[in-house]
Amino acid sequence: MARPVLCQRFGSYVQRELNLSDADADVAAYGLESVGSLALPLIAVVLAGWLLDSLAATIMVTAVTAWLKAFAGGGHCKSLLHCSLLGGLAAGLLGRLATSAGPLAPQSFLLAFIIVAALVAAGTCWSLAPVTTTPIKDPLVRRRKRSRAVKAAAVAAFFALALLFLNRPQGATYAMAVGLALLWHSFFMTPAGRQTLHRMEKLLDFKRGEVN
Repeated sequence: MARPVLCQRFGSYVQRELNLSDADADVAAYGLESVGSLALPLIAVVLAGWLLDSLAATIMVTAVTAWLKAFAGGGHCKSLLHCSLLGGLAAGLLGRLATSAGPLAPQSFLLAFIIVAALVAAGTCWSLAPVTTTPIKDPLVRRRKRSRAVKAAAVAAFFALALLFLNRPQGATYAMAVGLALLWHSFFMTPAGRQTLHRMEKLLDFKRGEVN
């Protein structure tokens, strides 16, 4: 995979200024890419949450989505910048929704919402996980990863229930954020969700105008 243009330019600049070899310049470019892959999405999430006045809920959505994706896989963008922009915007909007609607929703509604979200997530994980760029063909490995993904969804659901009943008054906001994150990531595990993500990325890809 080609490195982002900014990282390539950084490597060329360092090579020119410090008289480095091609290998050392590539290491410098890789280092910037590694730092950016951690910092850029975090900056996008924090900025979106701050601008939408829902930072805590936005971080909750991001954390739960990352938790489920670590076990179940899912759709992803080809570009770190696109991933950061789309991920930050989505997490911010879901966080804003949870912040606005969570405290107003009856506890019975939130309880039902969490249960439904957990069932949808568990069912999607059982049917589709692991969703990876390179398909895993070994049935035993797929079964083991699928089981872990379902357990990860269950853990997230129990966490939401604990927040709902033990952490008043913010518990309602955080519980809804967890439920929204489960539904959001479940959608982007499906073929329709991944195709939607690619189309959204294509709108941002003005330079090449195509998505792998």
